[in-house]
Amino acid sequence: MKRMAVALLLAVLPVVASTLVVSGIALAGPPPPASITLVTPVSGATIQQNDSALAGTCTLDPNRGYGFSVAYDWDAPLVKQKGGFTAFGGSYHLVVQHGASTPALDVTVTTSSYTDLACNTFVIDNNLADWHWRVTAVKGGKVVADSGPRSFSFAQCRLASTAPCSAPF
Repeated sequence: MKRMAVALLLAVLPVVASTLVVSGIALAGPPPPASITLVTPVSGATIQQNDSALAGTCTLDPNRGYGFSVAYDWDAPLVKQKGGFTAFGGSYHLVVQHGASTPALDVTVTTSSYTDLACNTFVIDNNLADWHWRVTAVKGGKVVADSGPRSFSFAQCRLASTAPCSAPF
């Protein structure tokens, strides 16, 4: 039946300049998950460390500085349901990772944003690049939307004296 329907569809589609274009036909398998649009941080963003804007929230550590804050924000997906689309009503899984290492941040939230406030924390110079973040939407135990990864990096952590941040024992 499917083969006959496709043959019938191909027979009635117009041919332009001897090229047949068929779009939007899925013969088997589940539909792909909806997409989540990542908003901030933007691709290639550089996160400031020892951020003095955190002075009201974090205390200054003489070796580690103030720390850093990263506001992750994404657009909630619309999920296809009978009769159309509806706003997503599940949870989001946010993962932040350096390269292929164990995630530095792995949280589940019910809103489309999360702020990682890391007072008196810093990323060492050897690990400034190759960071990425990703969000999946989960409902009923199933992933219904995925953002794909987005890259960012950290700026060097330097104290007011221009010395690198450190974590002495």
